[in-house]
Amino acid sequence: MDREPPMSQPTALPLTVQVQYFGLIREIVPVSEQSVTLPTAATVRDLLSMLFEQYGPRFRDALLAGNDQLLPNAVIALNASNILHKQGMDTPIPARCSLRILLMPAVAGGG
Repeated sequence: MDREPPMSQPTALPLTVQVQYFGLIREIVPVSEQSVTLPTAATVRDLLSMLFEQYGPRFRDALLAGNDQLLPNAVIALNASNILHKQGMDTPIPARCSLRILLMPAVAGGG
């Protein structure tokens, strides 16, 4: 009896994210934007891990506190929406998107 070959599963394509850098983070990152390729189902945390490896501890320390939370003067927007209004660092990255990283000057409170 002839059998049909099994249907192959569709191959998931990698994600390409356009990352743009604004504000003080430009003192650390030598480019204003770059294209980053990630595996399917990647999160903002995955993307940042790749960028931390590329740009080193100074880049990481500019964005994150010791508990791996974003510093108050760091803003990360995925398709123009602040990730803090989504799932934070665990926000999934959709296909064909842009991510903006902004580091503003720290503001000290006074009284």
